[in-house]
Amino acid sequence: MAEQNLSIVLASGAAAYDAAIGSAGPSTVDLGSARVGGVLARSLTVANVQAPGAFSEDLDARVTGTGGGVVASGSVLGVVAGASANGIPTSFATGVAGAKSGTVTIRYDTAGTVAGVDDGLGKAAVGDQTVALTGKVYTPAVAVLETPSVAFGIVHVGDVASRNVTVRNGATTTALNDTLVAAALSVTAPFTASGRVSGLAAQEASDALTVGLDTRVAGIYAGSAAFSAASHDDDLTDAALANLAVGLSGQVDNYASEAFVFGGGAGTLTRIGSTFFLDYGTVAQGTGVFRTTLAAVNDAAGPADLLDGTFRFDDPSDFGESGLTSFFDLVAGQTSGALLFGFDTGTVGSFTDSITLLGVGHNASGYSAALDDVRLIVRGTVAARVADVPEPDSALLVGLGVVLLVVRRTKRVSALRVGGR
Repeated sequence: MAEQNLSIVLASGAAAYDAAIGSAGPSTVDLGSARVGGVLARSLTVANVQAPGAFSEDLDARVTGTGGGVVASGSVLGVVAGASANGIPTSFATGVAGAKSGTVTIRYDTAGTVAGVDDGLGKAAVGDQTVALTGKVYTPAVAVLETPSVAFGIVHVGDVASRNVTVRNGATTTALNDTLVAAALSVTAPFTASGRVSGLAAQEASDALTVGLDTRVAGIYAGSAAFSAASHDDDLTDAALANLAVGLSGQVDNYASEAFVFGGGAGTLTRIGSTFFLDYGTVAQGTGVFRTTLAAVNDAAGPADLLDGTFRFDDPSDFGESGLTSFFDLVAGQTSGALLFGFDTGTVGSFTDSITLLGVGHNASGYSAALDDVRLIVRGTVAARVADVPEPDSALLVGLGVVLLVVRRTKRVSALRVGGR
């Protein structure tokens, strides 16, 4: 058959129109990331990529199908040549964590209009486009405080008091998980808080957070520490979680301190270092018994350890000591029973007793330790009395007076006789 050519001749006043050409951008569109229960959505931009002109038709677009869990609907109408419109909403469900992928199919029609003016040609299909969609859904971290409270118990001034705080990411392990971040935020003085946890995966735990107690000043303390927590992944802004609150308590004790105190009576009590002196000085023989009352005391400022004590006599007793029996559980400032001493002046000489107080400090934490020994030196001297000089007898004094009177009168008579010659 001979070749045939078809010629189309437009009638006078007729025009040829350029059909719209639709495009929804790249073949794959990433919707980004979200956390379980969040929103993972994006509107697709539809463009009419036909060259603009007086005879370029407008574009209509509508969703005709989805796959792979994509949710999409809607349409865009009347997009003029060379323009675009943002009007095809798409999304993934976020109830389950993991990487998401799916498709949306868009049907394009040339609208039969130019800039909204009907050109009389009517609407006609100009093709379909299937766009691949991707996204990520993360399971958020769950901060679980495994150490809700810390009791430091009883410690001493100058001790180091520090405890670890354990935190766990309690989230269920899924296809995609956030990690847990936690850090010290605030604390009640004199407690301290420090440390940071990062990258803690689901079901992992860490004890990198710490709390402490400043032991420079004795006292009974209670307070709390707060740690911030957040859910983290590499795609999203960290999501703040509720702060983690740790209750804190502790007691800082002074060590018990043993000493003697004066309760009354004779003598003086002085101290040099760890040695006390009960000194009666020098008294005359036969002047009676000088009595004194002392007591042992827990000389520490409270709060402090309790004090137990026993007495050891280092030489024979010279001062009639009594009441020097063991004592127990003296609190700060509390004294033992009376310690009685009597210095008998019946015998001349110098006397000294040495008594050692053996103390033990302890508290309810189970701590118990011997203290440095404290000595009590009791001393005194009895001196003999000076011999008495007897008083003259009264008759002897009268006789002596008569003799002196006779002698005086004799001397006077002799003087008169001499003068009479």
